[in-house]
Amino acid sequence: MRDHGWTLTELLITLALAALLAGLAAPTFAGLLADLRRSTTLTLIHGAMHSARRLAAAHGRPAFLCALGTDGHCSGALDWSGHLLAVFKDPDEPPLRTWLLPPLAPGGRLSSNRPVIQFSPLPPAATPATLLYCDPRGSQFSGAVILSGSGRPRLAPGAQLAEAAGCS
Repeated sequence: MRDHGWTLTELLITLALAALLAGLAAPTFAGLLADLRRSTTLTLIHGAMHSARRLAAAHGRPAFLCALGTDGHCSGALDWSGHLLAVFKDPDEPPLRTWLLPPLAPGGRLSSNRPVIQFSPLPPAATPATLLYCDPRGSQFSGAVILSGSGRPRLAPGAQLAEAAGCS
């Protein structure tokens, strides 16, 4: 009978079991990370739309939400991947507020059906728009933020929208 410690065989078996469990858990963690990136991106866009709506109401003039281009103005692109989101009182002025989007998963894409979304202080409060997050894992993992004409954004699962938009 030994007084203390572990044998080399016991340590190797424990290490092998730990490596096996880590190998089984890695795909689950990768999927969790991709889900968190999608959720964070869509929640950030949802909040940006609420902020733009509030700024339009507070200033009594239109506010514009768009992907920020390299020149500090709206990029004018429908692909919003890799851009900052920005709110402007006037597209020729510097942005009032900007948001840095988290990096998308490789092969992921964020697209809008409008290059600029306008929020008005009076009804109709916004240009209806949809921002679609295409997840590289497939359309069932995609999501969208849909903005109604009243200016209220809502989060939506994007599976049907993603298939129609050609997300893989």
